Amino acid sequence: MEKKEGLTVSMISLCLTLLFLNIVTIKSQCAPGNTNLGCKPSAIEIKCGQKITRPANNIGDVEYFNFTINQGYRVYIVMNSSLGSDYDLSVRGDRYCPTYDLAYCAAPPSCYCQPCAGPGTESCVRILTAGTYYFLVYNIDGYDPYTVNVTCQLVAPAGVFCCDDKCYNSGICCQMGTSEEYWSSTGCYRFKTWVKPEKMMFTLGSKTQITLYIENMGSYTDIYDVTYKIDSSNPELIKVDLTGASTTGNMAHGEIKKLHPRITVLSTDANGDVNFNVTSRGDPSLSQIATLHIIQSDYPVSLPEFSLLGLIEILVLVVIIYSLILIKKY
Repeated sequence: MEKKEGLTVSMISLCLTLLFLNIVTIKSQCAPGNTNLGCKPSAIEIKCGQKITRPANNIGDVEYFNFTINQGYRVYIVMNSSLGSDYDLSVRGDRYCPTYDLAYCAAPPSCYCQPCAGPGTESCVRILTAGTYYFLVYNIDGYDPYTVNVTCQLVAPAGVFCCDDKCYNSGICCQMGTSEEYWSSTGCYRFKTWVKPEKMMFTLGSKTQITLYIENMGSYTDIYDVTYKIDSSNPELIKVDLTGASTTGNMAHGEIKKLHPRITVLSTDANGDVNFNVTSRGDPSLSQIATLHIIQSDYPVSLPEFSLLGLIEILVLVVIIYSLILIKKY
């Protein structure tokens, strides 16, 4: 008798266990619920990168949204309510229309994202292929407007990465995730250089300081070295002094540095260009040229009253005036 009762209890226990496991299995699956067609009449279309503000509605109301993507994206859906109002965001990971279920707050099916975070901001992330998708916002206790926005980030196939809205199978993505994101075939070193003004007139024999600008646009701190080449029919008549201007020292991302080479022109025939070649130490294969155009040179301006002849004339004038004063006196 005791064995029979023990067997009965064991069987009941086994049945309950199997039933529980079956319930869990069914709960973990993602049943279609509504179909796409059930959402379409009332769904509000939202596009990648768009933010929509919705007016306050009644407690218990549901608003549906849909968005369409034409390729694989990592999609960020954010719902934000202010003033302490409580709205719930519910997002599926497939193309079926979601159904709001309070039980999903504790145990959502595998394809659902339903944060149930209370008043404020709720967000879901889904990696999706091309197609049209739906999500909903359920009013738990909301009395003010709320916003929803959808952000889409490219998902690259195996062996490929995406950068600045394009995909590549080589190189590197620099400044990833920022507004300055860019792709490079070699590395995350980038800069630009220029002289200002680009054209100058020089006084013969006078050492003149010019300004060479260098801006570090890369991801890393870098040092830049400066050399020059003279492009002129008489290069020996143009002298360049790079003392204190041959290197920048460490430059952080976004930093601009001014260097001051000095140039001396020895003849009016010495028109031409001085090409300053700037090279990155971080990536020596990167170099840029800033060109200064020498458009005219002339002799130093000299006022005639300070020349030798002018001094003689002044001396003669002084003698004459002094003589007149003596004659008048005597």
